[in-house]
Amino acid sequence: MTKISNQYSLTNILTADLANSRLGINNVSPAYGIDLLTANGARFKGSSTYNTLLIDNSTANGGGGIYFMQNGSVGGGIGSSGWYGGDTSNDLFLLSDTSKNIRFSTNGNNERMRITSSGNVGIGTTSPSGKLHIRTDTDSNVTFTGEFQYSLNNAGNAFTNYTLSTLQSVFSTNGAERMRLTSGGNLLVGTTTDSGFKLNVNGTGNFTGAITGTTATLSGAITSKDVYITNSANADVLEIFQSPSVLNSFIDYPSGRSLILRNKGTAGGLTLASTGAATFSSSVTATSATFSGVFNAVTISSSSSASNVQLKVNNGANGDIYAGVAASDGSSVFTGTTA
Repeated sequence: MTKISNQYSLTNILTADLANSRLGINNVSPAYGIDLLTANGARFKGSSTYNTLLIDNSTANGGGGIYFMQNGSVGGGIGSSGWYGGDTSNDLFLLSDTSKNIRFSTNGNNERMRITSSGNVGIGTTSPSGKLHIRTDTDSNVTFTGEFQYSLNNAGNAFTNYTLSTLQSVFSTNGAERMRLTSGGNLLVGTTTDSGFKLNVNGTGNFTGAITGTTATLSGAITSKDVYITNSANADVLEIFQSPSVLNSFIDYPSGRSLILRNKGTAGGLTLASTGAATFSSSVTATSATFSGVFNAVTISSSSSASNVQLKVNNGANGDIYAGVAASDGSSVFTGTTA
């Protein structure tokens, strides 16, 4: 070996191993092409505008890189992807050794983010429990600017998408939209059309418990055991239900009040009083009907000349009384207890 010594001491400054093409700086046994051993560190300083430290590799699948070691143990490195990955993409490659993390710090030794050896990313935490774990010890917010989308499975079939241009959040599964929250705070389920309601459901729905509100619009088929309409001011309840024993449908209304069935905006219709009596505001048209109670007048007509028109009056214990018009000759018929 050829040695060059400092003129002021016997310490070997440069050692050239010509047989192995190695140069030792302050190192008499160089193990690498350039092997520097110093207690004071090293500096590369250029004098031009663009100072460059170039690390190159002439092999096809190779690349330049720098290893960072501690007492001979590798901690990590940085270089081109061919340097460690053995590919030709020439991407920037940042790596940590087995069971080591990659940590990012600012303002000195203040860690801000880390990538663990298992691949989890932690921001504000040194022990992330998921692929992305963000923690803040203050009331500061996590802010996303622009369109934000995250997937809930590997295939991306279930995801949430927030679009800045429309300020809407869209929830999708199996590649199809299922629900969206509009910029106005309306929730749309099964539809993308905002009709102005806070909840707009297109399809079959199931509600357990009370639905409370001043105004509710229900359209389509409504399947329920009971439907209650409640006025909280005086606890009046209108109940629509079906009896499971006789399979009849019922409408119950509060005691002491009447139920009025009519066309919206009109004064007429059918009034069911609290006593059970029914009052019609106009004529009643039907093929057959049964009336009970007190009536001022009852008019019965038939649209067919081939049908008998008959009125049956039940007189309780005294039997039935029949009155009508015969279809054969149009004559009036008045009988006692026989039709």
